[in-house]
Amino acid sequence: VNANLGIPDYRFIEGYYDAVVSGVPYDNVFLPDVTDTILKKLENGPVFSFNVTYQNHGPYSADHAYFSDIYVPQESLSSSDWHIINNYLWGVQDTGRRMQTMVDAFRTIEEPVVLVFFGDHKPWLGEQSVTYDALGIDIRSGSDEAFRNYYGTDYLFWANDAAKSVLGTELVGQGPEISPCFLMNVLFERCGWGGPGYMKFTDELRAELPVLHNTGRSLVGGTFTDTLTEAQQSLRDRML
Repeated sequence: VNANLGIPDYRFIEGYYDAVVSGVPYDNVFLPDVTDTILKKLENGPVFSFNVTYQNHGPYSADHAYFSDIYVPQESLSSSDWHIINNYLWGVQDTGRRMQTMVDAFRTIEEPVVLVFFGDHKPWLGEQSVTYDALGIDIRSGSDEAFRNYYGTDYLFWANDAAKSVLGTELVGQGPEISPCFLMNVLFERCGWGGPGYMKFTDELRAELPVLHNTGRSLVGGTFTDTLTEAQQSLRDRML
């Protein structure tokens, strides 16, 4: 079925990565493989590649440190909270280094390349999120800040010099606050592309409700609300 959506080549753990590693391929294996694959396929024309890494997915050990690196001093943190946050941040640093290596591989090539990085959810930080509490990060009060702390993730657009030249944009600056379903809309907008009819409809929805969430909350005018106008509700219903 997925091949009928226009992506003919799939690589899963079963039947591909399990021949290279035992278990989950972490970013020391996964990102170089993705990079090499894209570089080879670029020799034959344009490439769209969507990749999901499992690296640094929780839970993280609460009883020992994976490595000796310390990112947060213990101070008033319990040993379990201290281990959890430092083990999580070690994975963030490692993935960041692997991402930099990936970016460097595309930086000076002649083919235009645009990369989009985004996280799919906040990290597990202790049972019932107790490590968030220990760090003073509000995810429970129901405020807009708590909602963003609980559900918000970052995204990053990057383009090499060849892509910047073709697109006529530096692709820099602060991006808007959006739901991940609008990532491609924002990318197309920044690249100056119109997109198909479906994207034009979702652009209309994004202009009214740039963040949609399955809790029923939406972002309207910079504030989260569960009360929409009839027109906004109609747009949301059409999307969801």
